[in-house]
Amino acid sequence: MDPPMNYDNDAVHHRNQYADNQGSSEYYNPVNSQQFFDDTSGQGIYRGDVNSPPPAMPNKMFTDPLASMALQYGSNFANSGQEYVNSNFARFVPVAALKYYFAVDNSYVFRKLLLLLLPYVHTDWSVRYAKSEPVAPRHEINAPDLYIPLMAFVTYVIVSGLVLGIQDKFSPENLGIIASTAFGMECLAVCLIFATLYFMNVNSALKTFDLIAFFGYKYVGMIFSIIIGVLTNGVGYYCTLGWTGLAVSFFLVRTLRLVISQEATSNVMGTVGKKRIYVLIMIALLQPMMMYWLTYQFIK
Repeated sequence: MDPPMNYDNDAVHHRNQYADNQGSSEYYNPVNSQQFFDDTSGQGIYRGDVNSPPPAMPNKMFTDPLASMALQYGSNFANSGQEYVNSNFARFVPVAALKYYFAVDNSYVFRKLLLLLLPYVHTDWSVRYAKSEPVAPRHEINAPDLYIPLMAFVTYVIVSGLVLGIQDKFSPENLGIIASTAFGMECLAVCLIFATLYFMNVNSALKTFDLIAFFGYKYVGMIFSIIIGVLTNGVGYYCTLGWTGLAVSFFLVRTLRLVISQEATSNVMGTVGKKRIYVLIMIALLQPMMMYWLTYQFIK
């Protein structure tokens, strides 16, 4: 009779053998060793250091001769277009002349505003010249400028919009109508004066930008009239408008007298002298009328 099998020893033997095989590098794992598909996930992918940047790819735009030619052609076309615009803009808009009218500083603006509001105390109305050219406005308070008229025009439009907002009448269309109406009236006034000088055969040294600047000074008084009129509800408006209207008329007559009435000193009662005086009177009456027409609508 055979001796009984020692299953406990056999189990221990198999467990020890399994443990030895797990620690050995020659352990055979049929699942892990069998590869069912080829691993293609890493093909064509840069597998360098994670901290190092990938290799630079060549820029085909600069290596392609057609792309380089197109880029050069576009650059030349842009440069030629810019030169064409600059040349034509300078031909129609005298940039050099406009620089003179904007040559101002803070001191000039303050003194000119005082002159526009209190012209009665000013005595010397002549404009100094240097080498047959008038001195820049920042050095000559009697010289015309376009900075104050432009800023006053913009401020007039803004103040008008604020007043309409206070009165619950504001709309973008009304703001556009106000600006376009004022601009159109300025153009008509300038054309009217030059047409009057032409048809009356009156020669003067008055330039277009000079007349635009002189007519634009009235917006300073218009701004004060609107603000005071809104605060005082009508009475202060008419008082301020009357003061600023007379001040602008006095300022224009004393300033333009030296430009339009150059020959009136020798022939005051002659035909030429009378025509020039008529033109001055027209300008003096036209500005207060325009000031009232452009501001009365904001007063209740």
